Amino acid sequence: MARYIARFMKGVLGENGHEYEIRQPSVEIEASNKEHAAELAKIKFCESENVKSGHRRLKCHGTLLDL
Repeated sequence: MARYIARFMKGVLGENGHEYEIRQPSVEIEASNKEHAAELAKIKFCESENVKSGHRRLKCHGTLLDL
């Protein structure tokens, strides 16, 4: 299995009207491919941040996922 580091980002609007990406916690995942790693990363992120699983809930906390 390959090892992936998933980085979650949150897009926020600054006072000057520009959008910035704020880094959320990263998680380390072992998976057979990127798609599986992305799903596992979302689950692990939700557990670590005490967020109920599901795309709608995750969107409130992390808008971008980079593997």
